[in-house]
Amino acid sequence: MRAHRLGAARRVAAATRPRTAAARPGPPTSPAVKRFYRQAGVEVAEGGCRVVLDGKPIRTPAGRVLSLPTRALAEAIAEEWQGQGERVRPSTMPVMQLACTALDRVAEVREAIVAETMKYAETDLICHRAAEPPELVARQKLAWDPFVAWVEGKFGAKLAVVTGIMPAQQSADAVAALAKAVTRLDTWRLTALQALVGPLGSLAIALAVVGGDWPAETAFEVAAVDDLWQREKWGSDAEAERVLAARRVDIVAAGRLTRLVATQSGSC
Repeated sequence: MRAHRLGAARRVAAATRPRTAAARPGPPTSPAVKRFYRQAGVEVAEGGCRVVLDGKPIRTPAGRVLSLPTRALAEAIAEEWQGQGERVRPSTMPVMQLACTALDRVAEVREAIVAETMKYAETDLICHRAAEPPELVARQKLAWDPFVAWVEGKFGAKLAVVTGIMPAQQSADAVAALAKAVTRLDTWRLTALQALVGPLGSLAIALAVVGGDWPAETAFEVAAVDDLWQREKWGSDAEAERVLAARRVDIVAAGRLTRLVATQSGSC
């Protein structure tokens, strides 16, 4: 029975495995499995807190014990497991997904993750503005200018902002300053950053969330300025709403990971 339970836990955890080294940890495709445990909890062990199912530690898809840096993070993951019904659905455990990504992927291929994330420095949403209509231009300016100023004040990176279809050419100094900021992040915050840049389309906004300067919900709304404006003007459809909702889920989950890693409460 024990081997069966541990095998089931591994299969559920495997649903969090990203497709590539720098793939975002989006919704898993593995099917739900029958619940195989009664109680999820947290225990303190050497090297951090562990999430346990009926007293047995959870392992990642790569076989690592799920050792976590803060009790708050461990408790959040334990709550995800405890909140499952008769069937365990990995897609409803976003913090668990991110934790497995951190331990199995980001920690192992850190340089590749940094390089992939830094590509957004050249394509950052906030640096590419509409030339018209005036209403959208004004909304983008109101939403994105604070992040342009924040990046310069925080990291000394003066970003070039352009209108139209031509890409912004960022200076070597600005890119180097952003690279320094990304490189010095620990594994957990780099995981959150990597999960944020895709759905946000912005390295600057993602850094603001990871740094605790902007809440994830606000970041979502700021990054979705164009989508929300189009919805107001032309209406929406089911597919557009589904995509927007999925982006919100990813952004909020990554923002929550950042908060949980920063929360020092209790021993771990």
